[in-house]
Amino acid sequence: MQQAPGKTMIKVAGILYVVFGAIAIIMGLLALVGGMSVASYSVTGSSTMQVLDGATALVIIASGVVTTILGAVDIILGIVGIRSSGYPEKARTVIVIGYVLAALQIIGFLINIIIAVSSGSGLDASTIGGEVGRLIIGLILPALYIVGGKRNQQALL
Repeated sequence: MQQAPGKTMIKVAGILYVVFGAIAIIMGLLALVGGMSVASYSVTGSSTMQVLDGATALVIIASGVVTTILGAVDIILGIVGIRSSGYPEKARTVIVIGYVLAALQIIGFLINIIIAVSSGSGLDASTIGGEVGRLIIGLILPALYIVGGKRNQQALL
């Protein structure tokens, strides 16, 4: 077996994806429980409150489902990274995953900016700064996959 110079970078990123994915699943399940609590409460309120609480419950439940699914995806991608980290011949897979994750971070950034503009809150310095900071932090793990994968790919040459 050939040396894999990017092994540590990929493995660290993979472990972090697994940890963050597990946290996301826990948070998603808590949101599901909270949404169901709001839904059960909305049955006993006034008709106006029932509609508002019902809509709120639906949003919370949907958020919980999406968060849980994305947490599972993070865990799967983390495991793929960990298992592929020591094999230069699997470098292309890790690089592709890194680029896809980076693209998703950028798409999320753009969606958040569009939501800020369309909601009427506008783009003030704190909104832009927060979103740019979130983007930079969100690109660190995909960058580790890409750079580690490229190092492993060079080991094949």
